[in-house]
Amino acid sequence: MKRLLTRPWVLALLIAALVLALLSVAGGALGAAVGGGFLGSPIPAIQLPAEKVVSIGGYDLMNTTVMFWAAMLVLITLSYFATRRMRMVPGRLQSVFEAVVEFFTGVAETTAGGPAGRRFVPLVLVIFLGVLMSNWLG
Repeated sequence: MKRLLTRPWVLALLIAALVLALLSVAGGALGAAVGGGFLGSPIPAIQLPAEKVVSIGGYDLMNTTVMFWAAMLVLITLSYFATRRMRMVPGRLQSVFEAVVEFFTGVAETTAGGPAGRRFVPLVLVIFLGVLMSNWLG
């Protein structure tokens, strides 16, 4: 504190940085959410429509469906290779899969309360990993 008083330019610089930070928060997107936002501009909504790959018997197969199937195929292949030779001292891929399953199991047990949450883990895990892998491949 003594150093700030002996060097007033450091104090002025800190005050200026604080004012600039508060001004940018109040004027930006966060400020726009509470009625401010005088520095912000509208955020464009970018939407890309799904494109038809092929029509099969009156059903249009879209590119997003094909990418989701590809993502699930990658996940099935990875899970096969991670679990085909399970060991007490796991390899790299088995360790990754065990860590992911343990994380989701822990979240489900703390959220839904004990063993009741474990029955939702397979469904939530498949949905989350499918969407995640689909976005990574996209």
